[in-house]
Amino acid sequence: MTKLVIGRNPKFWDTNEDVIFINDWSAISELANKKLNIKHKVADFSAESPFEILEIISRSRMFEDSILPRLCDELNAYHQVNRSLRFWKTLIGAWLRRVIEMYFFRKYHLLRCVEKYQITSIRVLSDANLVEPTFLTIDFLHLRNNTEWDARITSKIVQSLNLLDVDLEVIHSRNDSEILIGQSLQEKVQFAPEIKPKRLLVRYLSKMQRRNDAFIRSTYLSRRHEVLLNLSFGQFPQIYKFEELLEPVRSQGYNRCQMSDNLSQSYSLADEQFLVNLIVDLFPSCYLEDMPELQEAINFVRFPENPKFIFTSNDFDTNEIFKLWAALQVEKGIPYYIGQHGNNYGVNRFLSPSVEESVCDAFLTWGWSRDLEREVACFNFKQPKRKKRKKKQSSLVLFELPLENDNLTWSGIHKFENYMQEQFSFVENLSESIRNELIIRLYQPKAFPAGQEIIRWKDFDSRVKLDLESSSNSLLAKTKLAIFSYDSTGILERLSLNLPVIAFWENKYMHVSEEFTGFYEELESVGILHPSALNASNFINQHWDDLDAWWSSDVVQAAVSKFCRNFSRHSTFPVLQLNKTLRELLLK
Repeated sequence: MTKLVIGRNPKFWDTNEDVIFINDWSAISELANKKLNIKHKVADFSAESPFEILEIISRSRMFEDSILPRLCDELNAYHQVNRSLRFWKTLIGAWLRRVIEMYFFRKYHLLRCVEKYQITSIRVLSDANLVEPTFLTIDFLHLRNNTEWDARITSKIVQSLNLLDVDLEVIHSRNDSEILIGQSLQEKVQFAPEIKPKRLLVRYLSKMQRRNDAFIRSTYLSRRHEVLLNLSFGQFPQIYKFEELLEPVRSQGYNRCQMSDNLSQSYSLADEQFLVNLIVDLFPSCYLEDMPELQEAINFVRFPENPKFIFTSNDFDTNEIFKLWAALQVEKGIPYYIGQHGNNYGVNRFLSPSVEESVCDAFLTWGWSRDLEREVACFNFKQPKRKKRKKKQSSLVLFELPLENDNLTWSGIHKFENYMQEQFSFVENLSESIRNELIIRLYQPKAFPAGQEIIRWKDFDSRVKLDLESSSNSLLAKTKLAIFSYDSTGILERLSLNLPVIAFWENKYMHVSEEFTGFYEELESVGILHPSALNASNFINQHWDDLDAWWSSDVVQAAVSKFCRNFSRHSTFPVLQLNKTLRELLLK
């Protein structure tokens, strides 16, 4: 008899039986193998093929396209309005996609685990139904890293699968939902409180704002360039003060059962009906019961009454106040432009097109364009200021990704051990002199501690230099070579600035759409991309002393130039170019 463990709660464990942990959770393998019983193992899966991932995402998108119009009808009926599908998709589209993908990926891996290990028993929580709605869409991102919430969601999914020949052993867990929510929602404040001088500046600038000034904010441009862009349209830049959003205390909320019943009528399959109920259970209250509070918050921000256009590259996802205001403006016909936010846009076959690309009037990219009407080729907005680099630079920096990067499914977590071993192999294979110059740049270890990278690196080699806080821009000035072990926006930034960079990715460019793989293959042919950590470290050992000669060679520069023209263009005059682009869009 083999039991499947789906959570970190010790109540799930039983040392008298064969136990399979569905997830490594960083240190669980050590705990299971050394402190419990040799029979306790962590499930091991080969990486999903692109076909498998695309199949899961395809099913997810089909359900998303099906449920969204029906959900919009329910929301319109509840609020007694007649808003468009685009309006509601602007507000909840990204959240809805995350919930649906979470379900389909977890269902896939649960079934995969049950089949591979011939699971006969699974322990689930008895209070799995105590999954309460979030307040804001960003709360879902916090909750996904909460162990209690994760166990409850997974228990709900397991119970919905009706697995044959698998016994469900129900165990009790605490049902104090307030503790759960309190642990999960760690950051309620969207923006830090303002100090008095800034408050006076906000007040002064707001008095200079005209009712039809364009909304230009969080564009990914530098602060200086964003100010200049505002001035180029003959308007003063604004500092919009967003109020802290606190969840109202209500004695009795909206009965969501009727909403579930209405939506479920359109679906006959049990898993579809379950997913409908899950979506309703988790639906953010700020767009349902607590919508009046959100609408009231708009009045305190002092948005322009009738803006020429709206342009942002950051606020479209979790800034609830902005999203509601922007959606209302779009309903009035105000143009809504969104700029590319980092890498993967247009290129990643598993992510494109994103929700933000579909709700805006024009999507401003960093160089690529397939739909000339909607996708406007611009330049890399996030371009660090070119700094005069020191003549003698010695350091190289390895940029890493945290364990929490993949929290929709368990597949990435399964492979985190392999990922770390690749990092260790890379460092171990460097020559001693180069290794002494190495800095490991960890990705916000205080915010993402689950991977225990600090401990891992110290155990591997206590002499390794770790950087925990420096910005990538500050490291840029003193770095001879940047190395990325994942597909990062930093690669695009450095290529755009024509600075030496090397990357090695565990799955190479499996995620890249076939139409773009040729560009990545060309980077590999000149030594920028590498198929493995050992290949990358060998290349560095060979070229370290003549790195500039390699980077400035004709073949490397040609490959960099070709890649950047399509994915990370550099602009010498970003304000002028962006002003021209926005004005041309307005004329259309």
